[in-house]
Amino acid sequence: MNKCFVSLTDLHVKFGGENRKKPSLFIRRFSEFLGDEIIVKVGRHGGGTWASPRLAEYYTRWVNEDCEELRIRSFCQKESAALSTIEQLLSVKLDRQFLVGTYRVDGYDEINNVAYEIDENYHKKTQQRIKDKDREREIKKALNCSFVRIKV
Repeated sequence: MNKCFVSLTDLHVKFGGENRKKPSLFIRRFSEFLGDEIIVKVGRHGGGTWASPRLAEYYTRWVNEDCEELRIRSFCQKESAALSTIEQLLSVKLDRQFLVGTYRVDGYDEINNVAYEIDENYHKKTQQRIKDKDREREIKKALNCSFVRIKV
């Protein structure tokens, strides 16, 4: 999968987590327009609702009409550029949004057994760093791989 998906669940939390603006309600309300641009995953770790950048922008507007448009497209472009740079510099092909148990890794180099995660500013928060470390530990255990985090 070469698409960049954005967590609507994370956006929901970021905008206050109101029950009336849950991703599931957005899906129910606009299901006829969503197509394959939505992925819903169930699970304790890595569960949630994931959407294309375009739909994430619509969700953001639906959640909070007053907010500035998030820079989702910009982040996806940065993520894609970072992963493409890795591919070019190391002469490897990365599997994008690689599924590991209940998690998705931004890029995975199967030949060298290296998982790559591209982190935006949101990952600097203490609570998120704790979650990220747990997630990283689970991924490393499942793949017995090296793990590289790249801050953008």
